[in-house]
Amino acid sequence: MYPRIIEPRPTVTELIKNREYWKNKTITFRGKKIVYDQDIRTGICYFCKRAGNPQYSGPTYLHHVIYDNSNPLAWTVEVCGKCHYKVDKNNKRILDNRYGRR
Repeated sequence: MYPRIIEPRPTVTELIKNREYWKNKTITFRGKKIVYDQDIRTGICYFCKRAGNPQYSGPTYLHHVIYDNSNPLAWTVEVCGKCHYKVDKNNKRILDNRYGRR
């Protein structure tokens, strides 16, 4: 079954209080936080299959290959930080500027 968007959204206070419950059910799409009724994150990188453990390899990120306004989860892949750096040229440019790389 495909995840559905929860309307009305939980309040910010509720999201903070129950962070562990909501953390795999939220996505930020075009600056807006969207909450789903099911987990949308698996915690495993799509490309290298590395598990996203914050203690060891860092969290995973949802990367939009193409933005589809009618379906925020369409064209979305979950990637680790290293693979996100490789697949997103804009992200690569921002990180290179931050760390003085060319």
